[in-house]
Amino acid sequence: MAQKLDLKQAKKAIDALYKYREQNVSSNNLLESDEENGIYVEISTHKIMNKSQIKRKKIPLPHSPYPEDIEICYITKDDEKSIEEKVKSGNVTSIKKVVNTRTLGTVYKAYEAKRKLLASYDLFMVDDRISHMVLNLIGSKFVQRNKVPIAIKGNGSLKHQVEKALQATYVKLHNGLITRVLIGNFGMSKEEVLKNYEVAVPEIVKIAAHEWDQVEMISVHGLNSPLLPIYTALPKQENEENKKEKKNNKKIEPKKEEQPKKEEEEKKETKKNEKKDIKVDKKKVKKAIAKSKKL
Repeated sequence: MAQKLDLKQAKKAIDALYKYREQNVSSNNLLESDEENGIYVEISTHKIMNKSQIKRKKIPLPHSPYPEDIEICYITKDDEKSIEEKVKSGNVTSIKKVVNTRTLGTVYKAYEAKRKLLASYDLFMVDDRISHMVLNLIGSKFVQRNKVPIAIKGNGSLKHQVEKALQATYVKLHNGLITRVLIGNFGMSKEEVLKNYEVAVPEIVKIAAHEWDQVEMISVHGLNSPLLPIYTALPKQENEENKKEKKNNKKIEPKKEEQPKKEEEEKKETKKNEKKDIKVDKKKVKKAIAKSKKL
């Protein structure tokens, strides 16, 4: 496992990623989106391992991969004003917009309105009691942009639920060879990104590749930086010696149809031999009787 994670190589790749960014980010690119500011792990597999799913798999991380100034839109089934008051009283600074299902179905019903909502916020969260019905209201663009709302518990401390959701990353399964997962951002220290890499990669392998033998390559990159490989592997093949052993170990068994035929033939032969023995015994008995009469 440690050899496959290769933390030394991962550290070199992350260092190179930060260096590339420093050299290539100009003053015009300082206002990048959070998506462009992200650091991703990319895992490619030898073959397609999963079917496409909308629901994402959660992986808790030591450090939140999202920036501190992230802007969240929270979708609820409750009254918007009461939730906004809860956000203010709970000091949930990351939630910038509260929308209920009624508003989604009316104000944001049109395609253009949905598109603007999608572009206005970095992340979407939803009360888990209505998570099953939100997709019909927000549309397919949210799925395409990987902005499907993260389900959180609507009851209890809203701040705690939001922080818990932010200190994790999410894996979207699809019927392809490449899986890309957020593990950090350039506002984090290199050490924090490396620690997230160490925790996230084994879990991503379980989810996306199912086993290490199916992993072809593990890389890190930003959206505007080159792909930096950390681990590569060829498809696992069976040794020639093992193949020969398997061939030699195969026993040549008679066909099931032939076995009863042989048994019948053997029985016939034994019966014939028995009849011969009986005939011989009869002859001997007759000779013995004839001799006794003469005497």
